[in-house]
Amino acid sequence: MKILRAFLFSTIFICPINVYANNELPEFSKYPIQESDKLTGEPSPVDISSYSGAQTYKTKLLEGAQGGPNFAGHYTVVAIGCGTQCEEDWVIDAKTGKIIDKFSSIIGVKYQLNSKLLIINPPDAQLKAAYEAHPEQPLLGTMKTIYEVLEDGSFNVISSHRWADLN
Repeated sequence: MKILRAFLFSTIFICPINVYANNELPEFSKYPIQESDKLTGEPSPVDISSYSGAQTYKTKLLEGAQGGPNFAGHYTVVAIGCGTQCEEDWVIDAKTGKIIDKFSSIIGVKYQLNSKLLIINPPDAQLKAAYEAHPEQPLLGTMKTIYEVLEDGSFNVISSHRWADLN
C-alpha cells in the first residue's frame, strides 16, 4: 500500500513539475541566422504589388523599409497601428523588396536582426497584472502569445499560449 501511495504521489505531483520544467519558452538565441543571411549593401525598394492590400499602406511601408533589415538578417518588420490594441505587422524581404507576410497583433511583436524567432504579443507581466485587476476586461482570456520561426521565407508556429494560462 505504501508503494502504491508513493507511486501515486510521484505521478500526480512530481511528474507534472518535470514536464513543466522542460517546457521552456523559445528564446532568440536558439534560432540564430547564418552569416550568409545578412544583407550586404542597400535594401531593395519595396515591391508594393507583391502583396494584396499593400497599396493601402504604401507610404508607411516605404517609410518603414528605409531603415533596412531589423529581423532575421535581411527582413524588415514594419508595424502599422490600426487602432487601440491593434497593429498590423508587415514583413519585407530587404534583398528582393517583396512583402512576404502580414499579420495582426494586439500589443506588438518582438524580433531581432540576428534571430529567426518572431514573438507576436510577447508576454508582459505588468500588462497581464493590469488585466487581472480588471476581470471585466475580456482581453486577458483571449490574449495569446505566438512564437514563430522564419524558415525559407515562411513562418512556422513553434509554440503558443494564452496569457490566462500563464502563472
